[in-house]
Amino acid sequence: MKGCWKTHTVVCVSGSWWEADERVENTLPTLLPVAKGGMRLEAGECFPLKNKNIMPVLLNCISYFSLLRGVLSPYEICIKAKQLGYNKIALTDRNNLYGLPEFLKACGRVGIQPIIGAEVTDDNYSVLMYAHGKSGYYNLCRIITEKHCNSNFNIINALQSSNEGLHIASDDIIIIKELYNNMPIYFRIKSLHIPPSYIKENEISSLIMPQSVFASQQQ
Repeated sequence: MKGCWKTHTVVCVSGSWWEADERVENTLPTLLPVAKGGMRLEAGECFPLKNKNIMPVLLNCISYFSLLRGVLSPYEICIKAKQLGYNKIALTDRNNLYGLPEFLKACGRVGIQPIIGAEVTDDNYSVLMYAHGKSGYYNLCRIITEKHCNSNFNIINALQSSNEGLHIASDDIIIIKELYNNMPIYFRIKSLHIPPSYIKENEISSLIMPQSVFASQQQ
């Protein structure tokens, strides 16, 4: 099975997002482009990286704080990720940050850089949101709170009202079109397929990010 993307594809995040001691840093993250003009995956290949010094980042991990979806605790996820050689991971539980304190402490203990995020949903859309700095964390908390308190919650409206410090990823072309000119946004590639023509025409960066769920042998 082969897949080819003609858009600029981002598969790794480089730079400091958050420190593990729970202090909010203001260092801007840098999205690292590792492929331009086209990329191919052969069957059985895990990652098409010629530079073996570049390690992909887990940008969509969920814990047991995503009820009926995740399996392991944030601490167990960090241990598993470290054993597999990852240096940075993002915890993106659905519509909550309940696992964040444990996640930050666990990253500090095992030596992994944490990326703070969440998957936020409404009746129609799902968006992965990543917080940078105090403003990003504030807006992420604000949006999640609005999600739980507003029966008419709409992701697009929530992000258009205030999105400073947020980076988002979605595979929904409507989300991309509505927010493309307003904030850092990336097309999410879940599996091998050609992104919509709109992504190519507007040279929108893409993130290869299948959902990551770790499980123990007992589970």
